[in-house]
Order: sequence, then C-alpha cells, then structure tokens
Amino acid sequence: MAKHKTKIIFVVLACLAAFFAVLFWPAAISEQSAPPLPPPPTAQPSVVAPAPTLEPEPEAVMMEEPQSDDNRTVSLYFGTNREVVPEDARTKAPESLFSNERDKREIHYGVIEVTIPPDHRMGEMESVHWALAMFVDEDPEKHVFLKSVKKWDRDKMLAQMREQLAASEDPAILTFVHGFNTSFKTAARRAGQLTYDLQFDGVPTMFSWPSQGSGSKYTVDSTLAANSIPAMTEFLRHIASQGANRVVVIAHSMGTRVVSGALTELLSTDPELARRIFTVVLAAPDIDKDKFIEQIAPKFRALNKPV
Repeated sequence: MAKHKTKIIFVVLACLAAFFAVLFWPAAISEQSAPPLPPPPTAQPSVVAPAPTLEPEPEAVMMEEPQSDDNRTVSLYFGTNREVVPEDARTKAPESLFSNERDKREIHYGVIEVTIPPDHRMGEMESVHWALAMFVDEDPEKHVFLKSVKKWDRDKMLAQMREQLAASEDPAILTFVHGFNTSFKTAARRAGQLTYDLQFDGVPTMFSWPSQGSGSKYTVDSTLAANSIPAMTEFLRHIASQGANRVVVIAHSMGTRVVSGALTELLSTDPELARRIFTVVLAAPDIDKDKFIEQIAPKFRALNKPV
C-alpha cells in the first residue's frame, strides 16, 4: 500500500513538472534564441510646408441678461394682529418686530421684502435644514430670505397700494393667509416665494394671525385663529376697497378657518364689497367637512368665482 501511494505521488509531481515546463519553456527559448533588435534608424530631418495662416473664427458668445437683485426681491404689504415687540426687546432680525401674542386692540400694517435665491426651484421655499438651524445662518444666495419688515401707518400703506394699482396693467390684489404652526417670518417668506412663483403682476399682500409657530400648540392656534376672524375681516374690507379689479385670496391649513369666517362676515355686512373677491383658494383646509358643506359653502355661492 505504501509503495502504491509513493507511485501516485510521483506521477502527480511528474505531471506538475511537465505542466510548468510546457508553460515557461517556449518563452525561455524565444528569449535566448531571438536575434538582437536592430538599432533604431537615425532620424532624418524633414521639411514641413508651413500651414496657411487662417483668421481665427470668432467664438460664439451666449448673451444672457443679467439678473439683478431687484428681480429677485419681492415686496409685499401686510396686515397682522400680532403684538408689536417693544424696541428694547427686539433683536437685529427683522421678524423680531412682532410676537406670537394677539393684539386685541388694533391691526398693524406695513411692508416686507423677501429675496429669492438665484437657483430657486418653483414651488420650493429653500431653507436651512431644521437640524442645522441653530448653527447655520440663512444665506440669501441659497435660501428664501426675509430681508426687511417695516411697520407703516394704515393710511400710508393703502395710499401706496392705490398708487401701485393705478399704475399696474393688471390692477389685482393677491392675499396669502398662512396656517397652523407658522411664525411671522415663515409666513412672510412663504408669501414672497408664492408671489414670485406665480409671477403676480398686481399688488401682493399677506395677513398674519398670531400662530404660535409650534407643532405642539394646535389647540392654542385653533383658539387664536377663531379670535382673529374680526381682524381678518377688517383687513379684507380695507384692501378690497382700494380700486382693484379683483382680489385673489389663498389660505392654507388653519388659515382657511380665518378666511372662511371673514368672508362669511363680509358677505353678510357688505355683499357688494365681498363680490370684488373673485377667487378663493382653500389649500389643505383645516375645516370640518359638514360645517363647510352646510354652513360655509352656501354663503360662498354669492362670490363671483367658485371657491
């Protein structure tokens, strides 16, 4: 048995030796027997005819109209029933002018400026990611940016609106009303972005009720929205009587409650003025379905255009 194993091992080794010999032997032979390569021929100078001189072709230049900052700045008029923060309690941030408390005495008016970034995508409100908001400042070149908030006297704002409407080819008014969990700053940025994306040529406005700007304050916001209906009614009454050929109202989320209540009141007290409101958009309405069908929708039929 031992002799038999020895023979098997010998045969295997012999086969391996033959395999490697066949694999490497031709290369070894060719390296030894191959004649040396001749030296490279001496390069002879050659005469090359000069290429004809050609006039350089003018480069194609893409003429692009520069986009100034003015083209990316949206100015909007606003009304709000938020309380004004005392001057010594404000920060440098423009939105610090108003708090989240409701002013029970008066509505405040003014104008805001919002800038749109150069690489803006329609429908998107470019913002700092929420996880980085405490560490990263907003950049006007990257984000929809609230540039300024100025509080004006109501008569001054309305006079400015009338002047702008008179000079406009499309004397229309756009009003945006935000929803639940929305600060004054976020409402202003969204109104600016919306106006820019719609390419609205009339007079853009917004109304900001005192939402707490917190996802955990739904019940508080609900009460504040209901209590803001009289202020919204007064705001609509003022802006709709400035000579516009139509008023377009866009309300979102809980803001649809504020707008529905205000329009219902305006239709009851001044139906002729209410009919100047041509279009009402209730986006993602936070309204009880039965209440809307039974109480609100029948009254809205008096408007010029469907809701």
